[in-house]
Amino acid sequence: MTHYCSDHQILLVGDGDFSFSLSLAKAFGSADNIVATSLDTNDEVIKKYKNAKSNLEALQKLGACLLDGVDATAMKFHPDLKMRRFDRIIFNFPHAGFYGKEDNLKMIKMHRNLVSGFFKNASHMLRENGEVHVNHKTTPPFDTWKIEELAEQSFLIMSECADFKQEDYPGYNNKRGDSYRCDDPFPLGKCSTFKFIYNPRSMKDHLRRNHMEVSRQQMTTNLSFQEIQNMELFPAPVDLSYQPRASLVQKPNQLDYYPQTSHFPKSDQLDHYPHTSLFPKRNEPLRSEFDLRNGNNTISNNVTEIHGRVASSADYSHYAPDATQETQILLLLLLLTILIRLQM
Repeated sequence: MTHYCSDHQILLVGDGDFSFSLSLAKAFGSADNIVATSLDTNDEVIKKYKNAKSNLEALQKLGACLLDGVDATAMKFHPDLKMRRFDRIIFNFPHAGFYGKEDNLKMIKMHRNLVSGFFKNASHMLRENGEVHVNHKTTPPFDTWKIEELAEQSFLIMSECADFKQEDYPGYNNKRGDSYRCDDPFPLGKCSTFKFIYNPRSMKDHLRRNHMEVSRQQMTTNLSFQEIQNMELFPAPVDLSYQPRASLVQKPNQLDYYPQTSHFPKSDQLDHYPHTSLFPKRNEPLRSEFDLRNGNNTISNNVTEIHGRVASSADYSHYAPDATQETQILLLLLLLTILIRLQM
């Protein structure tokens, strides 16, 4: 029948009222190769669908294996399925339930999670050359589910996309399966049978991509670390306008420190010379000396330089008391000599 034959070991997931399974079994003349499952319990199935009981009885007579309470996102762990492998695994029009409009992003995410979980399980339950079939609408918003992308995440690649025609399966009745209208059919519109096969190469490609991504991340990390090291080779920028608040060098004579000019204060900025200095005080005239150059042994009437100005010898008497003791003795001797000559 179309894509299936009696030689195939077939697993049907979420079969509603089991009419699709019965359609295949009648075409084969036997259901020995068919395992039909439902998420609902046997009692719930019979309660939901008016033809479910008769369909189940017919399948049982044809030798089908009927399982209830099978979750499509965890079916590989089911006790009756975990050791079995199949040539065809079929999920007709997967749907997570009616909790809003079909174009609602939250609803689309719920549907995608259901299909993704199904692919992850089905990819581990295939025999060699086995196929996973998903009958699905291709009109908006159902095309936004992107089931091909979801299949690739489980190492399944699409081998064919064929038009789905309900008349190819006599006796099949699609069901809503939820709410009070669970036994009502839903409009199919344009839909297709997506066929996926397991591709070990896709796993290798996936692992290679992951390895390349990890290597790229490591390279990026290493480069970042190297850049940080290179940055540390450059000295920190210097603030040329920075001036310390306090100098670590002791200021000479506790005078103010003048940056950017000289480390020593200008002479005109000093209030006075220290008393211990060998230099005369500010504005202090140079001490008078006797000039003997005339050979007259007289006191010189020459002026004496006083810090850039001149002073007459008349000022000498003001500074004479500051002469040293030797100078005073010499002065007395000269006076005595003069007096003796005058008396002669």
